[in-house]
Amino acid sequence: MNKFALSNKNFDNADFIIFGVADETGSRAKRKGTSLAPAEIRKVFSKFEVIKKHGDSFFEPADASLKKAVQDFNVYDLGNIKKEDVRTKVYDILNAGKIPICIGGDHSITYEILHSLNKKMQSIGQKFSIVYFDAHPDFISSYTHYYGSVLYDASKLDMLDIEKSVIVGMREPEMEELKNIQKYKIKYIPIFDFKSKSVDSIISFIRKTVLKNVYISIDMDVVDPAFAPGVDVPAPGGISSLELLYLIKSIAPLSNLGADIMEISPPYDINNITSMLGVKIIEELIVSLKKPIFERSQVHR
Repeated sequence: MNKFALSNKNFDNADFIIFGVADETGSRAKRKGTSLAPAEIRKVFSKFEVIKKHGDSFFEPADASLKKAVQDFNVYDLGNIKKEDVRTKVYDILNAGKIPICIGGDHSITYEILHSLNKKMQSIGQKFSIVYFDAHPDFISSYTHYYGSVLYDASKLDMLDIEKSVIVGMREPEMEELKNIQKYKIKYIPIFDFKSKSVDSIISFIRKTVLKNVYISIDMDVVDPAFAPGVDVPAPGGISSLELLYLIKSIAPLSNLGADIMEISPPYDINNITSMLGVKIIEELIVSLKKPIFERSQVHR
């Protein structure tokens, strides 16, 4: 298996731990293929030309301080792990004072990560928020522990403050989900807000809503299929790739608990544009995420 091209350290010396979960057993989509995403994203990135880009972003001119180059960050690719091992592995990553970045797989994997975060946050007595990018709210309660019930399942975790969390880009909710959103008081940003309001005002709303401890989860179907066709449940009318990258660049500095990218389906992609967007998101996460709040400790792997 190819390592992610940015992997430049071993586990002990890395700040960011990238891992894949090549699993879509939690999906009920008619399309299949998200289990292929971790390998495809690594493959796509290995074909990129490596450019020493300095500055706050790959999309902005270099600043005079030359303060951030993605190649200068300490990254380790753990490889792919099984879904049933996610809770243990993520807890080890957090316990070692490192930031996890997961490549899925279907969105039900996010709950496994949140379960580990909940356990870790219990140990320090602090609650946390999630910023959840998705065309679908994933708040089904009549059927649980699959990709359509992630936030409902997560709402039962005692350290996740669901009222201080945000769904971004929602546009295809079911009636059951709308009722649960009201019941559990999670905040949400429907897609038409991206027309009636500025992106900066949306970012400001998110910043004012979330707690000081934040996890970011990205379902790539939040992006319009014109920009990201390679997903399992495409939903027309999404945000653009540039809007998503700007949101990630602006919100990632709030996150000290890590992030994931889910639901890329390579069999339905066109010229790898969805996987390439996934790579860019990972780059922006690495240069923007906050330092972890956990002290490093020795773990047994």
